[in-house]
Amino acid sequence: MAETKVTPLYVKTVAQKFDFKTIFQLDLSKRNISAIGAIIECTNLLQIDLSHNNLMNITGIDRLVQVRILNIAHNKINNVTVLGALVDLQRLELQGNKVGYSSLPSDMGKLEILYMQEFDGTC
Repeated sequence: MAETKVTPLYVKTVAQKFDFKTIFQLDLSKRNISAIGAIIECTNLLQIDLSHNNLMNITGIDRLVQVRILNIAHNKINNVTVLGALVDLQRLELQGNKVGYSSLPSDMGKLEILYMQEFDGTC
């Protein structure tokens, strides 16, 4: 399966919207995505599912400050420090990545639900 480029047109097509400002929920799971791309243009996003992709980093996701639900489970992420900027984040799914509890930002704001499994580096 070829890598999916997350262009502005791709995001709008998946969301079935013509304007980034009207995209509040986005499901980009299982699409072979390896970079956040144009997702950061959706500044009003409240919920995003990027699970089961090939993301190695989530640089830029900190621009989505209104996100309340973020699913980035089952990727190849090993650094989540940018998540500290998501002050309204209430639910985070991180399982299946290369991160441990110690790599989480010390202040996760309003986080209520965290799905995660400790990564010990032996897998």
